[in-house]
Amino acid sequence: MQRVPSTITLNVSVSDGVFTSTAQVHIRVERANLHAPQFTQGMYEADLQENAPVGSKVIAIRAQDADPGPFGDVRYVLLSDSARDLFSIDGNGQIKTLERLDREERSEMVLSIAAVDAGGRSGYCSVRVTILDENDNAPQFGASEYHASMRSEVEPGTLVTQVQAWDLDQGANGQVSYSLYSEASMQVTELLDIDPDSGWVRLLDREVQSSYHITVRASDQGVPVRLSSLVNITITVLDINDNPPVFERRDYLATLPEDVAVGTEVVQVYAASKDIGTNADIYYNIRSGNQQGHFTININTGDMHLDYYLRPTFLSTPTMAQNLFIHAYSGQK
Repeated sequence: MQRVPSTITLNVSVSDGVFTSTAQVHIRVERANLHAPQFTQGMYEADLQENAPVGSKVIAIRAQDADPGPFGDVRYVLLSDSARDLFSIDGNGQIKTLERLDREERSEMVLSIAAVDAGGRSGYCSVRVTILDENDNAPQFGASEYHASMRSEVEPGTLVTQVQAWDLDQGANGQVSYSLYSEASMQVTELLDIDPDSGWVRLLDREVQSSYHITVRASDQGVPVRLSSLVNITITVLDINDNPPVFERRDYLATLPEDVAVGTEVVQVYAASKDIGTNADIYYNIRSGNQQGHFTININTGDMHLDYYLRPTFLSTPTMAQNLFIHAYSGQK
């Protein structure tokens, strides 16, 4: 195409056949806006660290317009309404942040950008911004505390309970492992352990006690700093009734005068069990030897009283002795 000069000068003459007049005409050629701005790429890719300070540079983009003069000047416009609150773009195509960005809220954004020349012609591109994870979230347990129970006869190796924690971060920053808190007593760590991957608490050894109290730590694998959370677990041991009561003495002896008053305490028997909890509650009854019903026993305390006036004719042996057999049992009445 032939290049047209910006100014054209014409010499014009006019004549009536006798006289002649001349003049110069200057014509200024206005340039047409023939070209729209063109970006060097249709899609740009940029990575941005999560929580990057306000004003951080994201990427510089560029559009060119082949028109000379004002029609070749380009300005940039962010088209996404939501993006205008988070990013800015200057006359050089440099995109910067206006806020700190949280990857857990949005991990990726696509910005639509226009390049507009002075004649109103425009070109378009997109910028995909990927937010890179920062380890800014500690693992969170599913409960504020855990309660579990196990029977006293369970064997070592038994899985007792499981804890679970989640981390909103990504990759190693969100990978959770479990451990017993370092301040746990040696006694606890010898009896219980926890699988670092699954969070299952396992019995290592069996010891007679009514409950265990442990603290578990959930840690992520963030670099350079690991974040962690703690949770308490209470494990209650459910006793089985496998230890029969044993009397303090095998035989109890009581001596009464024949005119003893009704209601008089005769003797108190006592038995105990190695079980715990309600299985260690002992109850008493008279198994035999009380056919006439002269004696009663307190089911809870083992206190035996005379319940009926005692006469010599009641006594069945020459030694004037009465043998009673007391039964002690544990568990439910």
